[in-house]
Amino acid sequence: ASSCLSSRTCLPLGGHSVWGALQPRTAHATPPERSKPSVTLAASLDAASPFHEHAPGAVASVASVVAVLAAVAAVADDDGMLAQMHALSATPLFALFTAEAWGQAGSRRFVKDVVEFNCSDAPVAKPEAV
Repeated sequence: ASSCLSSRTCLPLGGHSVWGALQPRTAHATPPERSKPSVTLAASLDAASPFHEHAPGAVASVASVVAVLAAVAAVADDDGMLAQMHALSATPLFALFTAEAWGQAGSRRFVKDVVEFNCSDAPVAKPEAV
């Protein structure tokens, strides 16, 4: 794994990217108003890596993560601002992406997953009794 990281031939995604919204986003309301676009406040979260010695810029990303979290906290803690969310022209989202140092792999994967999303009501297989 270290050799593919140093040659930049693998994508070190560890599944640590996260996103959220202050408005409800459920299976029946995603986005809350289907005709309403979304805008995302995002930051790099490259401090998480399966190989910590190969995480360039890990310390530098802390400031942008703190900025995103502070912005979300400022809105979430203000009832007046929360009450105005429905009046915005776009639904605000927030995200922290891993693997941004490798060609924005985390955010690119997020966009790919959103664009190609397919929700299925297929039943989940139950494990067989032993």
